[in-house]
Amino acid sequence: MPGVFYYVGPEEIDLAKFSSLKDELLIEEVDESKLSLVHQHLKECRIDTVELSGWNCQGWALEGLEKLRADGFIYDGYTREIVKAWLKEK
Repeated sequence: MPGVFYYVGPEEIDLAKFSSLKDELLIEEVDESKLSLVHQHLKECRIDTVELSGWNCQGWALEGLEKLRADGFIYDGYTREIVKAWLKEK
């Protein structure tokens, strides 16, 4: 539904099976014992439900990466600027 954005948690589908998958970026491998912390960080990210606000899922992803980086989950080489540039290319 347009204008409705939410995070329900981990996906139950394999995105690699869909032709709409454009690319993947490995940002870190997470031990299963820490996976719930990753999901908690992502649930804390702001989601703007106002369709004309200019917010998009890339903002959500960048905020999530910053939260994960603060806890040491992200490879050091993936700065915010590098990820933003990578997202623009897609």
